[in-house]
Amino acid sequence: MPQAETRKKSTGNGKTNGNGKMPHPVESLDQRQLLGALRSFRRGEFDARLPDDLTGTDGQIAEAFNELAQFAESLRAEVVELRQTGDAKGARTSGSGGGRRAEAGPTT
Repeated sequence: MPQAETRKKSTGNGKTNGNGKMPHPVESLDQRQLLGALRSFRRGEFDARLPDDLTGTDGQIAEAFNELAQFAESLRAEVVELRQTGDAKGARTSGSGGGRRAEAGPTT
Protein backbone atom coordinates (compact mmCIF):
# COMPACT_ATOMS: atom_id res chain seq x y z
CA MET A 1 0.00 0.00 0.00
CA PRO A 2 1.50 3.40 -0.99
CA GLN A 3 2.40 5.70 1.81
CA ALA A 4 0.41 8.95 2.02
CA GLU A 5 2.39 12.09 1.42
CA THR A 6 2.27 14.56 4.28
CA ARG A 7 2.95 18.22 3.79
CA LYS A 8 3.79 20.71 6.44
CA LYS A 9 3.04 24.38 6.05
CA SER A 10 6.05 26.37 4.89
CA THR A 11 7.46 29.32 6.80
CA GLY A 12 7.45 31.13 3.49
CA ASN A 13 11.07 30.65 2.50
CA GLY A 14 10.73 27.23 0.85
CA LYS A 15 13.55 25.78 2.95
CA THR A 16 13.49 22.48 4.77
CA ASN A 17 14.67 22.00 8.33
CA GLY A 18 17.51 19.62 7.45
CA ASN A 19 15.59 16.37 7.48
CA GLY A 20 13.81 17.01 4.20
CA LYS A 21 10.57 18.08 5.83
CA MET A 22 9.14 21.56 5.95
CA PRO A 23 9.34 23.20 9.39
CA HIS A 24 6.24 23.65 11.50
CA PRO A 25 4.25 26.82 10.88
CA VAL A 26 5.36 29.84 12.84
CA GLU A 27 2.80 31.35 15.20
CA SER A 28 4.65 34.51 16.22
CA LEU A 29 7.54 36.56 14.96
CA ASP A 30 10.83 35.58 16.53
CA GLN A 31 12.72 38.72 17.57
CA ARG A 32 16.07 37.14 16.64
CA GLN A 33 14.72 36.33 13.20
CA LEU A 34 13.46 39.90 12.80
CA LEU A 35 16.81 41.31 13.92
CA GLY A 36 18.66 39.01 11.51
CA ALA A 37 16.44 40.08 8.61
CA LEU A 38 16.92 43.76 9.48
CA ARG A 39 20.68 43.34 9.67
CA SER A 40 20.71 41.54 6.32
CA PHE A 41 18.67 44.36 4.83
CA ARG A 42 21.10 46.94 6.25
CA ARG A 43 23.99 45.06 4.55
CA GLY A 44 22.17 45.28 1.23
CA GLU A 45 20.99 41.66 1.23
CA PHE A 46 17.51 42.44 -0.05
CA ASP A 47 16.58 38.80 -0.54
CA ALA A 48 16.00 38.42 3.22
CA ARG A 49 12.38 37.58 4.00
CA LEU A 50 10.29 36.95 7.08
CA PRO A 51 7.66 34.18 7.29
CA ASP A 52 4.53 34.93 5.28
CA ASP A 53 2.12 32.80 7.31
CA LEU A 54 1.93 34.95 10.43
CA THR A 55 -1.27 36.62 11.60
CA GLY A 56 -2.09 39.74 13.56
CA THR A 57 0.49 42.43 14.21
CA ASP A 58 3.37 39.99 13.63
CA GLY A 59 1.93 39.16 10.22
CA GLN A 60 1.61 42.84 9.36
CA ILE A 61 5.21 43.49 10.42
CA ALA A 62 6.45 40.56 8.33
CA GLU A 63 4.35 41.61 5.35
CA ALA A 64 5.60 45.21 5.51
CA PHE A 65 9.22 44.06 5.80
CA ASN A 66 8.88 41.62 2.91
CA GLU A 67 7.27 44.26 0.70
CA LEU A 68 10.01 46.75 1.55
CA ALA A 69 12.71 44.17 0.84
CA GLN A 70 11.06 43.27 -2.49
CA PHE A 71 10.87 46.96 -3.42
CA ALA A 72 14.53 47.51 -2.53
CA GLU A 73 15.53 44.41 -4.51
CA SER A 74 13.60 45.67 -7.56
CA LEU A 75 15.06 49.14 -7.18
CA ARG A 76 18.60 47.78 -7.02
CA ALA A 77 18.00 45.71 -10.17
CA GLU A 78 16.70 48.80 -11.93
CA VAL A 79 19.74 50.86 -10.89
CA VAL A 80 22.09 48.13 -12.12
CA GLU A 81 20.25 48.06 -15.44
CA LEU A 82 20.41 51.84 -15.76
CA ARG A 83 24.12 51.84 -14.95
CA GLN A 84 24.76 49.23 -17.62
CA THR A 85 22.70 51.18 -20.14
CA GLY A 86 24.50 54.40 -19.19
CA ASP A 87 27.90 52.74 -19.44
CA ALA A 88 27.07 51.43 -22.90
CA LYS A 89 25.89 54.87 -24.06
CA GLY A 90 28.97 56.50 -22.56
CA ALA A 91 31.26 54.12 -24.41
CA ARG A 92 29.56 54.96 -27.72
CA THR A 93 29.72 58.73 -27.28
CA SER A 94 32.98 59.25 -25.37
CA GLY A 95 35.21 59.55 -28.43
CA SER A 96 32.75 61.21 -30.76
CA GLY A 97 32.30 64.56 -29.07
CA GLY A 98 28.75 63.58 -28.20
CA GLY A 99 29.18 64.46 -24.57
CA ARG A 100 27.63 67.56 -23.07
CA ARG A 101 29.86 70.62 -23.05
CA ALA A 102 29.73 73.46 -20.62
CA GLU A 103 28.43 76.56 -22.30
CA ALA A 104 30.17 79.84 -21.80
CA GLY A 105 28.16 82.34 -19.82
CA PRO A 106 27.62 85.93 -20.93
CA THR A 107 30.67 88.15 -20.83
CA THR A 108 30.41 91.56 -19.30
